[in-house]
Parts: sequence; structure tokens; C-alpha cells
Amino acid sequence: MRRGRSKGALKHETQSHKPSLAAYEKSSGKKQISIMLDASLISALDERGKHRSKQIGQDLRRYYRLLAEGRLALRTRFSTEKLSLILEACNGWTMDPEAPRHLWIQVADGTRLKGLDIKWTVPDLPGLLRRLQELTWLESLALADTVERFWQAKRKGDQLNDPSRALE
Repeated sequence: MRRGRSKGALKHETQSHKPSLAAYEKSSGKKQISIMLDASLISALDERGKHRSKQIGQDLRRYYRLLAEGRLALRTRFSTEKLSLILEACNGWTMDPEAPRHLWIQVADGTRLKGLDIKWTVPDLPGLLRRLQELTWLESLALADTVERFWQAKRKGDQLNDPSRALE
């Protein structure tokens, strides 16, 4: 515990920096949508409960919370320049479910073909590529999510289209 702070103050301080989906949980603006799922996902849903719609909502809340936590962890690992390079290298890249693991290849190609490491002043490209290769699966997913959210925000003119805010 830090000196000069009560247990309650420390708990509040720690919680205020944690990603939260409380706004989603309390939202009364629910909307019915239709989705197509393959048999393996339906089976996985059925293992968790009998109300598929509620389960999908709960699973998505959990997944988005994990992504938010992953982005929070990545903030200290990538400078704005490195993140800008990553974002630009992945512009237009269509990601399949396994793509996050191979994001480093997209970055390597972007630097080799477009000189993005020079454009974004990233002197230690091998170190960046190694760091991308060493990401956990969750970190890879969070970074891929960052890329997708960034380019969607860019298309919409949203505030998250600033690379310095992309990991929020």
C-alpha cells in the first residue's frame, strides 16, 4: 500500500483506472439483431446456458472487457510513433480470427515496402517486430482490436482516430 493513502482511497484510485463496461450493462437501449453462427459456436453457447441471446451478450461484455484491459496493458509498451507505424501498416488489412498472431508480419511488410519505420522514426525495427511476436494471445487480440477501432473511427471522424488515443 502507498504511504499517506487510506485503503479505501487506494481501492477507489485503482478502480478508476480499470476499464469498465458498466455503461453497457445498465443500458436500457437494447436492440434485437440477427446473427449467423457456426455449429461450434452454438455448441459452446449451449454449454454455458439455455438462453443464447443473454449468453452472447454476457460473452461479448466479457470479451470487450478483456480487450479494454489488454489495451490498457499495451499503453506502456508502444510509443505513439510505434503505434502509428503499426496502425498505418495494418490499414486496409482484413483480419481473420488467426490474424492477430501474424500482425508482426503485416508491420514487417509495411516497413519493407513503404519505409514506415523511417516515416514514423522507429529506430529499432527488429526490437519492435520481436516485441510484436512475443505478445500473448490476449495482447495480440487487443492490438488487432485497436487497429480495427482506429480505422473505423477514422472513417467516422471519431476522436479515437488519433494514434495517441487509440489504446483507450
